[in-house]
Amino acid sequence: MNVSPHNVLLQAVHVLHQRGAHRVQIFPYFYATGHWRCPIIIDGQDPYKREHSNGLLYSEAMGWTLPGRGDEEGPADPELEADYIWAELTSEERDLARVPDPDYVAWYEAMLDELPQGSVPYLFADEPGSPYEEGRVGFSWSSESGEYRERGASLPPGDSLDFFLNQR
Repeated sequence: MNVSPHNVLLQAVHVLHQRGAHRVQIFPYFYATGHWRCPIIIDGQDPYKREHSNGLLYSEAMGWTLPGRGDEEGPADPELEADYIWAELTSEERDLARVPDPDYVAWYEAMLDELPQGSVPYLFADEPGSPYEEGRVGFSWSSESGEYRERGASLPPGDSLDFFLNQR
């Protein structure tokens, strides 16, 4: 298993799905600085509001300071990171997260299976031809190595992208 902050975060969401929190989801993209960002959202939430409302945004610039951990740095395993993420959710968000969404969970597992080792998924970046415009999630090596990008999995099912797509 690839032990990187990116992978731990992606696997932590998978752990939450296994625990029944199907509507805990990701909204990955590349920021203008070239850093990969990955807010943790509840299906259909405004991801921009979510990333600023509490500590559930991960930015590659933060290294091992993963969501829910405050200033704590250093490697974590996916189970522990899932605990941190869950602790950050409000009781209302936890209730919503527990709503069954087997289609998203199946999509997420397939996306993880397709994701090349050391790569991250992303929906858009500050460049023309973002993957979501083609109905895909892109796969990219981290911005540290930078150039490699390919089109990956299909877009997630359900309403997880509704807010974003309605803003475009």
